Amino acid sequence: NVYGGVARELQVLVDPERLAAYRITIPEVVNTLRRENVSLSAGDVDEGKRRYVVRAEGELNTVESVGSVVLRSQAGGGRVFVRDVAEVRFGHADPSAQIRRKGATSIAVNAVRETGANVIETMEGIREALAELVAGPLKQANLTIDQVYDETIYIDGAIDLVIQNIWVG
Repeated sequence: NVYGGVARELQVLVDPERLAAYRITIPEVVNTLRRENVSLSAGDVDEGKRRYVVRAEGELNTVESVGSVVLRSQAGGGRVFVRDVAEVRFGHADPSAQIRRKGATSIAVNAVRETGANVIETMEGIREALAELVAGPLKQANLTIDQVYDETIYIDGAIDLVIQNIWVG
């Protein structure tokens, strides 16, 4: 699980004046993009009391391919494309949460072990993976990672207490 940070997304920023000039509505744009099977997450569009969330899965995933989607064919061969009524660009999604560590914006990652998996072995594997990340990609990107929780500390403490009680007994 990853918390914090923002995901990169393909955004379609509709110009209301250009929409009005072509007599096209936001729901028409949304429905056309969905019909064309466009792969994008264009965020939310507020229109009065309604909020439209544009999300669809598909194969068109470039600015050019989304901009080339035909919204309407007019008499005489004229066509209205998405690029005629909107700016299509790559951007970042609005953050749904913000994670801070030592006063700085950060990203939190947690590992969830499978049911029945050995906690101690899982943590050993996580420590090995962290060591590889620190030595490789994180070092190259000038990033750091801090482990803030380790369930095995409590387990090791409980085991030590049992051993101590056996000796005392």
